[in-house]
Amino acid sequence: MLSALAHVTGLTAATPPGWLILVTQWVVGTALGSRFAGFQHSRLWLALWLAALNVTLALLLAGLIALALAAPVGEPVPAVILAFAPGGITEMSLVALSLQLSAVYVTMHHLLRIVLAVIVARLGLALLPREDP
Repeated sequence: MLSALAHVTGLTAATPPGWLILVTQWVVGTALGSRFAGFQHSRLWLALWLAALNVTLALLLAGLIALALAAPVGEPVPAVILAFAPGGITEMSLVALSLQLSAVYVTMHHLLRIVLAVIVARLGLALLPREDP
């Protein structure tokens, strides 16, 4: 919170060193790759096709939103695409840093998405009928 406050108020414009970003990307990539241990090779092509379809549709939607919102929000189209693209907050923030885009803008959008998802899930849970034990 102190770092965010220092950046927002203009006290600093510091960015993480390049070597630290590379190490972080390596750690995140290794952690993601290790999740494929035990994956059945027979399902690989189906998984790849479905993943490609999902990413294509989601990026198309994010691109359309970015083209519509980039000018009104004053951010470049790639930053708005990253803000609305599917993916984890860490990964999208690292991509923003790598492309020298506003990581704060991208991170805040993903954080807002997570908060809204939790709120909607809680509201949905509250609306479900309760079972008596």
